[in-house]
Amino acid sequence: MKFEELKTKAQPFLSKTKELGTMAFNYVKENPRDAAYDVAAFAIAIALLDIDDALEAIEDSTAVSAAVDLNSYWNS
Repeated sequence: MKFEELKTKAQPFLSKTKELGTMAFNYVKENPRDAAYDVAAFAIAIALLDIDDALEAIEDSTAVSAAVDLNSYWNS
């Protein structure tokens, strides 16, 4: 495909994206407190997901450590 064809096909999506961006900007401008709460909630959700991954990694490490300890005990 040529660049001009891609540009033509992308035009409806770009205009919709611009419209949604304008709506989001206006919402933030009119409701700054709500927008701040939304950003804070998003940040907390990301932190909780990261904590979940860390806890799973600790759980996996604990299982491996227990297996190594048991193997060492049996072989001593």
